[in-house]
Amino acid sequence: MRIVEQAFIATERLTAVKAEQPTDTLFQVFVKGKLQYRPSYLIEDGNIVFGFDCLQAGDIVQIFYLLP
Repeated sequence: MRIVEQAFIATERLTAVKAEQPTDTLFQVFVKGKLQYRPSYLIEDGNIVFGFDCLQAGDIVQIFYLLP
């Protein structure tokens, strides 16, 4: 039950932050442990669209959300 409560709080907090700040300032994207430059992906309607040609099956993509 505690995990569900924490997930709800994090979702609620992210929704509040997204209302105040542009979506593209809220996260950093790493592929295979390397920070990706902002022009390497697009944000459309709040969704992240990856345009990586170098991705292969099994590659690790990490997205770190910045919650102030």
